[in-house]
Amino acid sequence: SLPGIPIHADDSQVQINFFVTPTEANLWSQDSSSPAGGLVVFGVGPPAEWAFYDYNSEGASPRIREFIASTGNWNLTVPYVQNRAVLFDSTYFHRTDDIAFKKGYKNRRINLTFLYGDREKLKPAEVVRVA
Repeated sequence: SLPGIPIHADDSQVQINFFVTPTEANLWSQDSSSPAGGLVVFGVGPPAEWAFYDYNSEGASPRIREFIASTGNWNLTVPYVQNRAVLFDSTYFHRTDDIAFKKGYKNRRINLTFLYGDREKLKPAEVVRVA
């Protein structure tokens, strides 16, 4: 399988991710020891002073991971299931979960992403903390 999108936050307020590929193509659906192949959403977004490049570029991943670790690493993994829509605050950091899908073109992981709103008009979300 090809890799997914690395950890980042988006320049929008709300996001919908829609999973299109049949669930049976995801090896997790037959073997729960395989990665879920969906979406990992972390309970924190970038500080207000970070520029777009600081939270939405491949080169920023180490800094983002360090920042998330400093807040307790809280995250939620949403498994890839066909026709599932995931709606969340796109100011939170998120990434594609590790992927293990069957071989072949018809089994490629397809995800549609819809972004809404303008980040600069939004106050950053509070950090989700582990109790």
